[in-house]
Amino acid sequence: MTKEQKFKKEYAFELLSIAEGDLETTQILLAANSGRKENICFNAQQVIEKSLKAALCFLEIPVPFTHNLDILIDRLPPQIHLNIPENINELTEYATIRRYEEGTFELDQEDLQTAYKLAQTTFAWAKNLCKS
Repeated sequence: MTKEQKFKKEYAFELLSIAEGDLETTQILLAANSGRKENICFNAQQVIEKSLKAALCFLEIPVPFTHNLDILIDRLPPQIHLNIPENINELTEYATIRRYEEGTFELDQEDLQTAYKLAQTTFAWAKNLCKS
């Protein structure tokens, strides 16, 4: 069983601020075209994770203590629509296993761009949701 906690609704805005900083970091790493490519995916995953947790806080839903994006998405009420691919949870491994291991495949520029776009989309969605 995953531990969870209900946070004050206002905490959503702090999470969004942190997620925005992570999005900027992701963009800088992507443009640098050097360093460990997994760090781009890690930061993109962090943007998505914090954005989803911000949405849960704003909706006053207990937030699970997990990096697993599917678990966070599954906590959203059915009437809340998030238009992201079903395989988004593949980024979870960059917040867990691939932080400490190279993995079995090399990331290419398309993979990195996709991760960044998913982060952008999820952040914009959460920011818009928290305005309502």
